[in-house]
Amino acid sequence: PIDWLGQGSVVAIVLTEALHLYPLFLLTLSSAFKRLDPAVEEAAVVSGAGPFRTFRAITLPLLLPALFSGSILVWISS
Repeated sequence: PIDWLGQGSVVAIVLTEALHLYPLFLLTLSSAFKRLDPAVEEAAVVSGAGPFRTFRAITLPLLLPALFSGSILVWISS
């Protein structure tokens, strides 16, 4: 017989549940992307920021609350 509840099973169960709840995380993240103001990113590009700098300095900080809340929802549910 297969030892389903052997060593590392809790990690496997939590990982499976987290992947099961991945669409919830993506829904949270997509709503945050829709909420972003394109004028802010355009101002960064006009100021001379490249794509990576724009993402790192503008987009990512604006998405951090959604990333945090989505991660917390998935973590609590799993």
